[in-house]
Amino acid sequence: MEPHVLIRFYHEIALKGANRPWFLRQLGVNLKWALSGTGAIGITRDSMMATLRLKDPDQWIVVKERLQHVIGVERFGRAYRVNPTIKAIKQAVPSMLEGQNPTSFRITARRTDKRFPLTSSQINEQIGAQVVELTGWRVDLKNPDFDLRIQTTSNHVFLSSEEIRGPGGMPVGVGGHVAMLLSGGIDSPVAAYQMMRRGCKVTFIHFHSFPLVDGTSKEKASDLVELLTRYQQDSRLLMVPFSA
Repeated sequence: MEPHVLIRFYHEIALKGANRPWFLRQLGVNLKWALSGTGAIGITRDSMMATLRLKDPDQWIVVKERLQHVIGVERFGRAYRVNPTIKAIKQAVPSMLEGQNPTSFRITARRTDKRFPLTSSQINEQIGAQVVELTGWRVDLKNPDFDLRIQTTSNHVFLSSEEIRGPGGMPVGVGGHVAMLLSGGIDSPVAAYQMMRRGCKVTFIHFHSFPLVDGTSKEKASDLVELLTRYQQDSRLLMVPFSA
């Protein structure tokens, strides 16, 4: 099995119509920027999701932290790729169960490629029966301790046991460029983040009274912009001397 990361773009982008490809292209640009330098390779998109390959499993820690700040990503998780056959899935299941010790489990299959010969329910039934035979775990469809997810695509099947929620929203860059007054309190950075989730690229403006007062507000504004820049490719902070 090859280690991959499976990224889902559902959420608001799924509601778009004929202009959806434009949103997905911008999200692809943002993903490449966010993952640069991580060693992740081969980012490919298939409908409303994308996959990327990890040359080294240890890269997952860095990739996970980066993806949590890519606006437009709804969910993602580490996955393993196998050939698109039920036999290959069954061969991979024992490896997916290693190190797990739950009292209950569920199989969640999603057949996005309808050419796969089995329906999602049939995959759930066959793999669920295999897990029961191997482990004796109890099936719990509502609140399982362990959820094995199986995703079929046009060329591969991905198996994963973890799913992490992303920020959702619209990709930064599709909503134009806005300027935001940054006071140093909590309201303005929250408002800036919400504008980013609407697809806006934000430039920050901070009014300060230095040197009549110390430079605390300037430092705080810089720290806030540094945090918010994780959600967009780069940021510009304009410092305006209010006391001049």
